[in-house]
Amino acid sequence: MVKCSSTLEKYQCEIKSGNYTIVADATKDKGGTGNGFRPHEILEASLAACMNMSVRMTADKLGIPVDKLSVSVELERKANETKFIYSIDAGDDIQEEQYNQLVSLLNKCPVKNTLSKPITFEYKKD
Repeated sequence: MVKCSSTLEKYQCEIKSGNYTIVADATKDKGGTGNGFRPHEILEASLAACMNMSVRMTADKLGIPVDKLSVSVELERKANETKFIYSIDAGDDIQEEQYNQLVSLLNKCPVKNTLSKPITFEYKKD
């Protein structure tokens, strides 16, 4: 569970999970200070981090070297569709066959699987 609490800065908040904290904020044009992740960027970051870790864990088991793996995720929001566009960069030393294996591993990311299911929301009073 995470908890998000307001800070003294307008619209800025701290999101805490255990001993870890990240800052979220609105952009300056929306009245914030722009000194933190925008909420939709946190969605992108969550998927990118999960994909990066999932690919590296499985690549380790398969013996594929991925020391410099980088995952990029962009969220595209439309009126009737939400699309996550993602890519990986595994460096120049990786063979095409290994690269294709890594791309197929992106589909095993638990966050991607969670976001692919129907989502419901439920309010629970503290």
